[in-house]
Amino acid sequence: MQHIRFNLQDTENMSSSTDIDATKDVGFANLPNCIDPTDFSFNMLLVGESGLGKSSFLNSFFESHLCTMEPYTPLELLQSDKPRIVSPRMKVTLKENGVDLALSVIETQGFGDFINNDGCWKPIVKEIETSLGNFMNEEARVQRTTTILDERIHCCLYFIAPSGHGLTALDIEAMKQLQDKVNLIPVIAKGDLLTSEEMDNFKTCIIRDIKKHEIEIYKFPGTSDDWAVSVDEGDKQVQVRLPFAVCGSEFLSNKDRVRKYPWGSVEVYNKEHSDFTALRKLLIRTHMHDMIEFTHVNHYEKFRSKQLSGMALKDTSDNDNQPSYKTPMEQFEAQKVLCEEMIVKKEKEMNTVFIEKFNEKKTQLTKLEADLLEQHEKMEIKLKQKQSILENKRREFEVEKAQFVADSPSKKGKDRTKRLFK
Repeated sequence: MQHIRFNLQDTENMSSSTDIDATKDVGFANLPNCIDPTDFSFNMLLVGESGLGKSSFLNSFFESHLCTMEPYTPLELLQSDKPRIVSPRMKVTLKENGVDLALSVIETQGFGDFINNDGCWKPIVKEIETSLGNFMNEEARVQRTTTILDERIHCCLYFIAPSGHGLTALDIEAMKQLQDKVNLIPVIAKGDLLTSEEMDNFKTCIIRDIKKHEIEIYKFPGTSDDWAVSVDEGDKQVQVRLPFAVCGSEFLSNKDRVRKYPWGSVEVYNKEHSDFTALRKLLIRTHMHDMIEFTHVNHYEKFRSKQLSGMALKDTSDNDNQPSYKTPMEQFEAQKVLCEEMIVKKEKEMNTVFIEKFNEKKTQLTKLEADLLEQHEKMEIKLKQKQSILENKRREFEVEKAQFVADSPSKKGKDRTKRLFK
């Protein structure tokens, strides 16, 4: 566990009152004024293909060398004893004005790095559902602790490759699988690779794809119709258009993280170069409590409802498209009807298969009987032919025998004796 002092605002003149001025920046030091527990936690999930700068983003986000993940290749993942996509949680403690925030970060490893990426989001979904299930189990204990360790994922940053052509098929499917389980925030990785005009066009393409495929992302409160969110910059409001274009760097120059190129430098914390500072303020300073609350009220309650009532059956009418959840008895009756219908369907299928097999066997037997009759007829014809041949040979033999007897010497001697005694 690492401890980082993370001062996001000047808290010297902070009032002891529980009332919060909504016009000013609010850091997590004000979480005691928002929620009751004494221990605060915030969990982030970073999803994206390898090489998009997730580790550099984390180090830049916390202004420290937090992520020390060693480089790897997809072949190493396949050859390892326990290949994984979800890496172990990296846990840090942020301190601000005497308030400790336990923050954990999960980074994906090998996501989208294979030729066949079908189902590569399943370990991520499993990790999210496992954290929700663990929290529900802790709540369901007969004797539970006063404070439950909250390991639920409150925020998922989905890193999009800066291709300039919108979302890929993998991005669309993965975001669809995650949209109803976590607060999904799309982020354009390596935003310094595109010009300002290319970035605007790319954001337009991503927004178009999100609307086309009906992907639900987390919209910060106050987001306008053109997907622009207001960020406080001192005494003025700055509009930042979603999705956020960020970049990270491991190189420090005058306490500022920069990326140096032959034609110039990109400052990570410069709002003219990227949306990094705006995203960090929204996550840590102004909207952390909203994401925690939305996770508990929306995603967790949906998961809990499904777990307690099985897979909730939805009933929609012609006039009302909103799903209504049935009572357990109604679900039991509905499942009984479904099972009976399935049994009838299976019986019909088995009868159909039986008739097909019977007809097939009958056809085979009929063909076999016809072949045997044909062979029997051929054998009878051959037998008759052989019988006729043998009959002809027998007649020829009788004729030859009679002729032989007629021409034999003993018969001639008897005839001579008869002539002498006459």
